[in-house]
Amino acid sequence: MANLKFSELKGKKFRPYGTDKALDALVDSSVYSDRYTAAIQAYGLDKLVDDPEWGIRAQVATNGYALDILVDDRDDIVRAAAVRSMGYERRKAEREENAKKLEKYLDNESRVMRYALAEQGFGIEVLMKDKDPYVRAGTVIAASDEQLNTLIKDPSPYVRLAVVGRRYGLDTLINDTNPYVSEAASKMKSELIER
Repeated sequence: MANLKFSELKGKKFRPYGTDKALDALVDSSVYSDRYTAAIQAYGLDKLVDDPEWGIRAQVATNGYALDILVDDRDDIVRAAAVRSMGYERRKAEREENAKKLEKYLDNESRVMRYALAEQGFGIEVLMKDKDPYVRAGTVIAASDEQLNTLIKDPSPYVRLAVVGRRYGLDTLINDTNPYVSEAASKMKSELIER
């Protein structure tokens, strides 16, 4: 990694390893919580990106550092953290560039990875048809009204419950064949009326 003095990561200052002896000790520590503390403080991410513990690398990804590397990490939790950080990018051009990079992961064997893509709205049309209801439920988070119209008819009650959580189609879902879905829709509608 490049040894920069400072660089901006999602509004945080990142300080590379070697610029603060006290924090260097945290990065070099064999104690997980010390290294995690350094990662949370966005210190030494240039060294922690290679940490053997997935939790440390996930925090590095959460800070927005080395996303191009961490999106291919061996652990699906780290890959999902990288996808989420890429999804939080609000500049349209950069988000579109990230979407192109992430397209190859739409058929990833890890449902955690596919869920992370779904909740960020990457490849939503493909993931709405995923075989796993957990992944399809993730698409509800970023779905448009038109897409919610499709998801409201999903065969899985888990997905339809997620639609209830978006407060969409409550009049239809009150009459759902699954009692949990219909009860949740009824309660949600009551809560909305009380407000």
